[in-house]
Amino acid sequence: METTVLYSAKLVESGIEILPKSGSTSGSPATKLFSCFAKLPFCSPQPASLNKPKLIPFYHVLWVEAARENLITINYVEETSKDVFTPFSAQLEFFNNLGYDDVQSLSLSTSDMINKEPIAMPDPMIATVTAKQSELTLRRSDESLGHSTHLRPLVSPTSTMAMLPATGKQADIINIILTRAYTAPNGTTLITRRKRLLVLINPHGGPGRARTIYKESCEEFLELAHCDVTVIETTHRFHALELARDTPYIYDKYDGIVCCSGDGIPHEVLNGFRARADGMGETCLRQLPICQLPCGSGNSMAVSVNGNSSATKAALAIIKGVAMPIDLMLMTQAEETEQENSSPVVKETLSFLSQSFGTIADADLGTEPLRWMGPTRFTLGALYFTLSKKRYPCDVYVKYRHQDRDAIKKHFDNHVQNKVENQQQFMDEKNYQLRGTGVAPRFGTVLDPVPEDWEQLPEGENLSLLYAGKFPYVSADVMMFPASLPSDGTIDLFVTHAHKMSAVQSLGMLLSLEDGSHADRDYVQYSKVEGYRLVPPKNAGHLSIDGESFPHTPFQVEILGAAGCLLVPPEVSKGKFVETGF
Repeated sequence: METTVLYSAKLVESGIEILPKSGSTSGSPATKLFSCFAKLPFCSPQPASLNKPKLIPFYHVLWVEAARENLITINYVEETSKDVFTPFSAQLEFFNNLGYDDVQSLSLSTSDMINKEPIAMPDPMIATVTAKQSELTLRRSDESLGHSTHLRPLVSPTSTMAMLPATGKQADIINIILTRAYTAPNGTTLITRRKRLLVLINPHGGPGRARTIYKESCEEFLELAHCDVTVIETTHRFHALELARDTPYIYDKYDGIVCCSGDGIPHEVLNGFRARADGMGETCLRQLPICQLPCGSGNSMAVSVNGNSSATKAALAIIKGVAMPIDLMLMTQAEETEQENSSPVVKETLSFLSQSFGTIADADLGTEPLRWMGPTRFTLGALYFTLSKKRYPCDVYVKYRHQDRDAIKKHFDNHVQNKVENQQQFMDEKNYQLRGTGVAPRFGTVLDPVPEDWEQLPEGENLSLLYAGKFPYVSADVMMFPASLPSDGTIDLFVTHAHKMSAVQSLGMLLSLEDGSHADRDYVQYSKVEGYRLVPPKNAGHLSIDGESFPHTPFQVEILGAAGCLLVPPEVSKGKFVETGF
């Protein structure tokens, strides 16, 4: 963390403007250098840029608390390079007149605050946390989510006691800063402060740097935001599933689950919630949000909500995150039992990301020995298997919602527009019901007859890839599903046939995956579906579910409307992922 000595400060509409106080030097080497030489008689004054105030946006404020005498300490982050954030701590002294002319005295607008009572601009006073802050409680409610739960302390008494007490107007300043810092831009969603987080680190996932990434890019952020953090490193496969399934009162203990991994740990956590035996599975799935600190090869969840795989940007999004409903997908697959002459049983699995068969599955699972290469292994694998024009014969049956681009575009626009005004309910009980430790499929299982209104995909014998999913990005440079929406009740389905593409077209399709324009190509079938069934041949092959290897046997997938919950940046919580250009 970079530390500064002392700033003069003023509250403005968009944040806090600070200026190094006379006789004080900041942590910037350039500022220190100019401050030193400015004392010499032959030196000209410091450059004007060093005398101009710097703005700390409210979104970048992590915490504010009392310091000595008439000062407060502010913990915040600054974007030091593109999408790279660095934590800082500074001491501030608030004055009405900072001695520079380019900033006028502004009063705070309350249009985007939870508390609609007028808040006057405080007099020049110090700001500290008030002791009565510990008495405040926050109902975990969000009108957009359609539910409310029990009361929780806003600030724990133990941590508040360690802070200096505040008085009157001093407390006014800090309460204004914290309210603005932890209120979403829509002005109606209160961001949970000092989140209680369960951090799951997979030390062996992806390139194997999860522990280092957490230590270097996230841990200090959470400490400066005064989050209550429990860190557990997974030691074996399904460890995260076991923790999500077996941890008592996990919903009451935590405000979110941070997955320091690729896409495997989120998959395990969701299926662990589903398998809980205490009757809290539905509540955990719907109301205990998960998020991802990007540490794997794909990092689709983090990229789809943050726009890239920056670990520091993801860390800030965790602290300032709000809950957003997402659709999940239910996959059923037959599983043989060990009992002689017994019938196969149905195994149910929740999928949050994707299912892939054909060239994409081979590019994913067939390049496991190259995990050390990170996302590059997907690119090389996709290039090799696509240009080989290999065929993967199978039978595919689909329940379509929209098949042509115009209908998909209309669906996309209408859904986003309606979401801003009226968030979809977290769960359509007609489509999703818990059944013990499983879920009740709407379309039956893979062992049932194919529903009559499902259509068989033509030319299945020439299929080269089938990719179905719910997130726009599958890695930082692959936008597989540009029309994907968090909770629109559909699965995006992408299908190609080997005989319909030349080598040049295949290469063009691969290159267009970066910006999602492959969805516009005539030889690519891109549709929105409610469910599908794939019946592969009995020979060996790859089937990838959320990046994990599954048996190469028939399977069926259907959408579970708004059955899960993500922790996302406030600007993403309005019913869509990051901008895809669709």
